[in-house]
Amino acid sequence: MKEILFVVENGCHICTSHGVNDSGYPIIYLGKKAERVSRYVFSKTFGYWPTRIVRHSCDCRRCINPNHLFEGSRRDNSADAVVRKRFPVGEKHWSTSLSDSDVLYIFKSKKDSKFLAKKYGVHRDTINNIKSGRTWSWITMNKPRTMRYGSGKFLLTGGDKLNASYALQL
Repeated sequence: MKEILFVVENGCHICTSHGVNDSGYPIIYLGKKAERVSRYVFSKTFGYWPTRIVRHSCDCRRCINPNHLFEGSRRDNSADAVVRKRFPVGEKHWSTSLSDSDVLYIFKSKKDSKFLAKKYGVHRDTINNIKSGRTWSWITMNKPRTMRYGSGKFLLTGGDKLNASYALQL
């Protein structure tokens, strides 16, 4: 008999009975529509179909433990992703052309932004943002990393609990 799920130390119920979508979430077909199993479990547990996204407090996409599932907004989910370091930043970001050492050099340099922009192949605004601490400040000024989302700004802090309460809106 195929194992339906297994439980890991943190209490996650890992779904093994269903295939996963491109994002790694187990899916179930309801009629002809594919839905995430976590949404289905949420609806059966709490008695209503979620109108917003179903989030995982455990950060495990295959988990279907109802105690780890809660409804939230996309904004909350994005803030959580930043807190949990799921978004690449700095030189690890796919679109950057600067390394951490480049940024430190730019920040400390007395040369004008036009010269530095040409040297590194970036826009002058990029240089000015680095020099003012608007971007890359976790490298240049040893400040905590922040995330801008819509009209809000989030300060990223640490902690044992990884949830949106650690993304404090400024």
